Amino acid sequence: RQLADAFAPLRARLRWELRKGLHYLSVLWGLALCFHAPQQYISFIAGIPLALYLSDWAIGAMLNTHLVESPLLSRMEKSVELTFEHPPGFRSGRGYIYVCIPWISRSEWHAFSLFAHPDLPNHSSVCMSVNGDWTARVHKAVRARTVR
Repeated sequence: RQLADAFAPLRARLRWELRKGLHYLSVLWGLALCFHAPQQYISFIAGIPLALYLSDWAIGAMLNTHLVESPLLSRMEKSVELTFEHPPGFRSGRGYIYVCIPWISRSEWHAFSLFAHPDLPNHSSVCMSVNGDWTARVHKAVRARTVR
């Protein structure tokens, strides 16, 4: 906890996208370490976690990406609720999902906690609190309940 607090000022100055990109560079660093280090077992020590991470990412990208055709967006005082019917093949109504809203930004994906909708069967919801630039743009764009 104290180590994380020591880096808080640096995190506040760096954009989230840059921090995420630096984390992705750590994958390249791990791969380079596997082939560059002189020790006999370093490729297994660094390579196995790297292979597991890349496999998990690839499976998630290929099998767990779903297009939601018409989500319902509801504006609240300082948040937006996104509700959607589960698309074919979608599993779970809890956990987290990455959300991309193309009319806000085609290249930005943001993680949100997912919960089963309490009243609509086969539906899930995400509550997006206005905490940054992207969520502020979503909040500003959704003036009333809308389906886009």
